Amino acid sequence: MRPGLLEHPDEALALHMPYLAQATGQPFSSADGKIIYTQLDPFITFENQREWFHNPKSLYYYRNVNGSILNNFIGQGIYKKVTPKVEDVVWCQDIYKEMEALKAESASLLKKISPQQVQNVPEGEEKFRKAKEFYDNYDYFDAKRILADLIAQAGGAR
Repeated sequence: MRPGLLEHPDEALALHMPYLAQATGQPFSSADGKIIYTQLDPFITFENQREWFHNPKSLYYYRNVNGSILNNFIGQGIYKKVTPKVEDVVWCQDIYKEMEALKAESASLLKKISPQQVQNVPEGEEKFRKAKEFYDNYDYFDAKRILADLIAQAGGAR
């Protein structure tokens, strides 16, 4: 598992900053990275983004943030024919909700398969480890895919 930015900031910055420097051609130190990730572009976890998509009273709610930007464009007269709605130009809410569903489905599958079933499938322990790794790294699509296959190979869930 890669070092998480919030759990292990020094290790993560040691990976991120050389990559950013290589990609941009500009030097970036770990101190620069701390400023970037705490002040300029704070890292917000998937779990902490929930209010952006479920709490209309939040300043960060996707319709509030993007609606404000859209209203600014409308006020400038940018749209000559059809004035779009937030949902016409922003899809992040759909993606977030899909990720929530995939997370719930893969979490359910993780609970359904027993250690005995995993051991009875060729390379089952490795597949389970990989699925858990995907899940822990927010790749719920691949976690669900591998777990569903593992359960099918094991003859169904317990």
